[in-house]
Amino acid sequence: MCEFCMKHGAGKKWYLQAQNYSADRVRGSQRFRDGLRWLLEEKPNESAVLKRRLRLLDLPVVGWAAKRFITRKMKPVHFGQVLTLDEVEKVFGLADEINLFPCMCRRQLTGKRDERYCFGLGSYPREVMEDMPEFVADAQRLSVAEATALARDLERRGLVHTVWTLETPFIVGVCSCRPGECLGLEYTLAGARVMFKGESTFRVDPALCIACGVCEKRCYFHAVAPVSKSGTRRIDPAICNGCGLCASACPAGAISAHARQGPPGNQPD
Repeated sequence: MCEFCMKHGAGKKWYLQAQNYSADRVRGSQRFRDGLRWLLEEKPNESAVLKRRLRLLDLPVVGWAAKRFITRKMKPVHFGQVLTLDEVEKVFGLADEINLFPCMCRRQLTGKRDERYCFGLGSYPREVMEDMPEFVADAQRLSVAEATALARDLERRGLVHTVWTLETPFIVGVCSCRPGECLGLEYTLAGARVMFKGESTFRVDPALCIACGVCEKRCYFHAVAPVSKSGTRRIDPAICNGCGLCASACPAGAISAHARQGPPGNQPD
């Protein structure tokens, strides 16, 4: 179980606890309003800023300190965790309202607004956004069934599902994303973790593996590698982020989910 599970979930999955969706946690909070505007506002130079920061993170000593600083700074403000598709459906069921928006990160990094990857959760954030008509106009209301069907399609397209706080532990949304279009993934893959690994890891059954390599190609986290001359794959549980893209793509059904092992409140980097 991750740190948030211990702090905000009483030892259970924090993102499946109804109290973390309660608007009472943030109602009337100016910090929440400011955070939401910061999250949604246009940042025309974000791509250049990201490139500079990623170069900084590559430096031996300064980069190590910067990674720790970013993680520590973001945890109480805007932090995420990787989800499986089954967990996404459960999260959708806990929200009193689901609104689909054009992907914020994609807009910042590529300038494109043509894809809707961001699921805003809860009626209160939408109420706050009524003061931001430019964002409300982009919203598309979805039912749980519609949102789940879309998330399933996005997973088929190779997008990772993540759940996010705004003014932790209040849960504000689920994002489906991939490298090059997601700030959270870009920072995390560079070692400045702004999202926890999922609470599951995935394993390959060598008796079923057909050595096609699809799972290895689908893994953005480089957790999959061949372990024999036959090409049978293995997933390193310490590296696996628990997204399940490998399992959903496996044509042989050789990959299954298992609860992540480790001390409570701690996840390996």
